[in-house]
Amino acid sequence: MWSRSTLVLTLAALATLACGFTSGRPCDSTHPWVTRLLAHAGPTGPPPRPDTLSAELRAAFTMGGRVPFEQLYIDDSDKGRGTEFEFDADTMHAFVEQAAKELSAQIRPRRPVAGIRVAFRDAVAANKALFVGAHVVVFGTTEPWAEALALAAGAAHVTTVEYNRVLIADGRVTVTSPRALALQVANGSAPQFDVAVSLSSFDHDGLGRYGDPLGADADLDSCDAVRCVLGPRGVFFLALPQGADVVVFNMHRRYGPVRLPRMLESWRVLAQFGVDERLREAAVAWRQSSYEPVLVLVDADRARVAETAAASSPTKLSEL
Repeated sequence: MWSRSTLVLTLAALATLACGFTSGRPCDSTHPWVTRLLAHAGPTGPPPRPDTLSAELRAAFTMGGRVPFEQLYIDDSDKGRGTEFEFDADTMHAFVEQAAKELSAQIRPRRPVAGIRVAFRDAVAANKALFVGAHVVVFGTTEPWAEALALAAGAAHVTTVEYNRVLIADGRVTVTSPRALALQVANGSAPQFDVAVSLSSFDHDGLGRYGDPLGADADLDSCDAVRCVLGPRGVFFLALPQGADVVVFNMHRRYGPVRLPRMLESWRVLAQFGVDERLREAAVAWRQSSYEPVLVLVDADRARVAETAAASSPTKLSEL
């Protein structure tokens, strides 16, 4: 039904979606993503070290021993004080200009995250019409290259959700915190975005590295909560480290056959970019570079509605 680079739904299905058909947990104050963040006023010191974890918490992080546990301690919270990243108007203009060149000429970016960036660039280029005039939310950033690609593709506005203090001098970009967004979900005033983006960010959630509250299932909760801020026709671009399952405390998680299906429980994969099955299956040590394809997702229940109406005349989602 869906090709590698084209998102296909039907007009009949989208009419049904607009009636509020939803999946997963309730998008209100009871959602675990909301309760975890609202109960956490902020870090009071450096992140907890691996050797301070209780046996119960370690068992939770490893899914009862099914996921290997490794240790690599990083403090990106500046001992709980919080870190700050600033991008002035000239820098942001250069980011967007470079992103536009990448989209138009398929220029390979010269960045440490080139693999994931190329995959996201290809996903945006293949579905550029989704971004035109869209309000986009980006979960997690320390360098706004994803925001720049969205703006270069024609996004009207981008909201960045980040634990750190990020200052971006561009009137088309707003920065907020996860806690502030969770509060909006709790009181029913959350914005409804057209496109959501999370590129190598949710794998860190709940490990405390960025001053966030500990939570063994925080990554699962964050991924599910994206539904709460997506409009009825919203599309979610997600990248996670993939390979053999492992939790590296407090660096990140890597997702394989044990935990990846849990991350995607609320979602249906429409397309994938940057896929290389050899890398997915390779016996890569957890200290080595990650394999992070970009998945294009919609709410799983909404996808099932679309499939039911598949006999109708198919229409590109981006053309509706």
